[in-house]
Amino acid sequence: NCEDSMKRIIVAMLLCFCVTACAHMNITPVSESAKKLDRAGKVFFVSVADGRYGSITYTGTGNEFASLVLVEFAKYASAYEILPQMPLASAIGEAKAKDAKYVVMPEILFYEDRNTPMSGRRDQITVKVTVYLVDDSSMVQSSMITANNQWATLVNNRPMVLINKPLAELVKNFY
Repeated sequence: NCEDSMKRIIVAMLLCFCVTACAHMNITPVSESAKKLDRAGKVFFVSVADGRYGSITYTGTGNEFASLVLVEFAKYASAYEILPQMPLASAIGEAKAKDAKYVVMPEILFYEDRNTPMSGRRDQITVKVTVYLVDDSSMVQSSMITANNQWATLVNNRPMVLINKPLAELVKNFY
């Protein structure tokens, strides 16, 4: 029967899409003696350089990652401000001048957007979020997230979608 065959094809396609949406992710704490952040402390975020792989620069990925980090910290921090890209020492100086308690330095360590429909390749991303105490420039928290698709998919999402859930968990654990 043609109708039964069509139903089987649709069910098979739905299963394929469900299975291929899975991702493998890992959160790795970098700091050994991590302290919980104070919710009352103002947070300054330093903008992020765009992700790169070899000679390819993925334009806009730095702003995209910075926005994701900001959204997660905004759930817990009483106040926050965004700084342009700058060295840590400059960011600490800016933060001190405005009575901030923390400086957050997000980084994209590895970014490869190679999962296109039918390419057979997986997206990969590794990011790091480090929080410094403004008073003495000491590192308070630092963790890395590594994520990749478990299988190639028919959907061409950017690798950044792979870190939404682990990033939320990471920032929640900071507080």
